[in-house]
Amino acid sequence: MATRGWAMNKRVRATTRRIGAVARARKDARDTVREYYDACGRGDLEGSLNCFADDVLIEDMIYQRPFRGKREFGPYLEKVIDALPRDMEFVIDDMTGGQDGAVGLVWHVEIQGKPFPFSRGCSFYRCNQEGKIVYGRDIPEPSSKPGGIALFIIKLVAPIIRSLPPLKYNSEVPKPPEPRKLPETLHVDSNFNPVALGLWSLYAVYFYWLILSPPGQAPGDPVYAIKPESLQEIFAQSLDFFYINIFLNQVGINFVQSPVLEPVGEALFELVAAWSLMFGPLILMDRRGNLPKLPTWIGQMLLTNVFLIPYLATRSLDSSESSKALQNEDQTLGERLATPFGLAGGAVGVISVFWALFARSEFGSITTRFNAFGEIVSRDRLAYAFLVDVVLYVVFQPVLLRPLLKPECEWIGYIPFFGLAAALANPSLRRGMP
Repeated sequence: MATRGWAMNKRVRATTRRIGAVARARKDARDTVREYYDACGRGDLEGSLNCFADDVLIEDMIYQRPFRGKREFGPYLEKVIDALPRDMEFVIDDMTGGQDGAVGLVWHVEIQGKPFPFSRGCSFYRCNQEGKIVYGRDIPEPSSKPGGIALFIIKLVAPIIRSLPPLKYNSEVPKPPEPRKLPETLHVDSNFNPVALGLWSLYAVYFYWLILSPPGQAPGDPVYAIKPESLQEIFAQSLDFFYINIFLNQVGINFVQSPVLEPVGEALFELVAAWSLMFGPLILMDRRGNLPKLPTWIGQMLLTNVFLIPYLATRSLDSSESSKALQNEDQTLGERLATPFGLAGGAVGVISVFWALFARSEFGSITTRFNAFGEIVSRDRLAYAFLVDVVLYVVFQPVLLRPLLKPECEWIGYIPFFGLAAALANPSLRRGMP
């Protein structure tokens, strides 16, 4: 009995030692993270690196790629510590420890006891049995806070992700402490929407070419380097929106004096504006697409294809039948606006043709004024962008208009601008109308 009792007692002590070892490993994980933050705060590079395993994997969400091993993470951490003021302190607000040495925490930064702006963040770390950090992910507070706009961006981007070919890996993303293990093979699913992918590719080219490209690639200056005279030109053209102010000046009403502008460029501006206006009922009556239609149209009125191309790209992913009945407020509003917008847009289009050819006789003959406009396009980004918008509108108009027309009238959808004006102004050309 004594021998049996001694053996049982030995097993109990052994079990107790194993439990204690696990408990100490979990405690070490939390202590290791605290030691790391304390060492960073006092500028101790060696002490900070001593908290990490040689094969550590660190993911900092403000960088494109992770840091693999001390060889990559060490130089980065040295730059961070050198850049931090000596009186800066990392303050751990709360910390939680889980199974297998996992630690999560929220933190902020202070200087002389004062919270530093945009310094909050959260982190996750995993430690091995020796208490060394083998994996970490840091998510610092962003300096820009989009708020509710982020939800709209998510809704806009989600269809893009759906349109891309899904990536499938034979093996899962490795979990620490095996950060060096990479996916063995990559398979791309060929079941994707080429129309959506093509439109998003077009959008990338359009956005870069007209908005971001430096001088020398596209005429004129990009948006981020726009000159005051370009802003003045936009303002001057806006004063004559749809020629209303010009007409008022002609009849003696001079609330605002109409500026004298080059007539072909002025006519092009009004034509694009009228075309964008008529796209409004077209988008509202469209029986496909998941993006909010009214905000999309308002955005198109301001920035044309910056909003229209994403709408068409997301629309191409909607497999709903185009013949389904009108059923929402947007479509009803589109029907109500169609006739007046078609008449107004068509009238502005007719005036624009006359304006480009004959208005402002001081600008010379038709040949002279078009030569002058060509010279403007060669150096002005805004005029160049309007020409590109006209080309894209010619392509996109039948995509949205033909499904709304009666079969025998679908050819009208291919007539640029005036075909749209006629289809909106005359309800008998559209499906479901007497």
